[in-house]
Amino acid sequence: TQAHVCVPLLTEQGRLLGFCTLSKELTDEGYDQDDFDLLRAIARHVTMLLVQFELITERSSSAKWEAVHRFSAFYLHDLKNLASSLSMVAQNAAQFGGNLEFQATAMQTVKNTSQRIIDLMGELSRQAKDPNLNEGAITEAVDVNELVKDTLGAVKDSGCQPNFHPGHEVPILQLKREPIKQVLLNLILNARQATDEKGTIDISTAYDGEQVIVELIDTGSGMTMAQLEKLFQPFQSSKRNGLGVGLFQCKRIVEDHHGMIHIESQEGRGTTVIITFPLQSTDNASGVVSNVAKSGVSYDPRRNECP
Repeated sequence: TQAHVCVPLLTEQGRLLGFCTLSKELTDEGYDQDDFDLLRAIARHVTMLLVQFELITERSSSAKWEAVHRFSAFYLHDLKNLASSLSMVAQNAAQFGGNLEFQATAMQTVKNTSQRIIDLMGELSRQAKDPNLNEGAITEAVDVNELVKDTLGAVKDSGCQPNFHPGHEVPILQLKREPIKQVLLNLILNARQATDEKGTIDISTAYDGEQVIVELIDTGSGMTMAQLEKLFQPFQSSKRNGLGVGLFQCKRIVEDHHGMIHIESQEGRGTTVIITFPLQSTDNASGVVSNVAKSGVSYDPRRNECP
């Protein structure tokens, strides 16, 4: 069919998107000015729809790249921590290489680290295909005490060893197991990096009737008020070579579980991290989960010791 009338689809900037055409009139009357005006109006409307579709497509693409950039930075942070673990083993091997107990611990660390790297590569591959994969991750029944023990087993090597004080009758929670384990791992590694072998790291769990509490206290270097103010901001780090995504990531994961992460610190005295997970309560009328997610930091230079 040949076009008898052709109207260009032009944007306000003069960019040509296509053409709107009509074939020969079915009758012998031909097209008049009213027909041309109607066709121009239709062309303008079609042009607007095409421009809107382009914008939606561009925004969707930008959102996907933003998600890719975000989780890539998080995985880079995890790989950096794993590399630090291997580096610590290599450094201590020069002094304790002949010690059979050290050899066994070092091999276990290498094994755990290698497996974690393999797991990370698998997660990275899956998320590269679907950047929003973790948004829909399914929760499972998790024993918080067992999860802490499992996490501590992954970092059992030289350095300041955390002391774990499991609470009694801590209820099972519905959590995304691996993300929460990642939070605990990041916090433990942060505490170890800030605490020398003469210091202490204590982890405890408890249940107060409304929420499950995980508390991590170290006697390390602590943080200044200026560092605390930027603590949960992305790409802000209190470490010289830090990537600044660890605590930002922890905050997002905890809030995703309707929880709260709170940090108290004093420079030279240590840091306390408190994570709380409320038992989900459902409004009988609406069926809506009514938990509130919060996070915060506090600093009290007048205190004689880190809480």
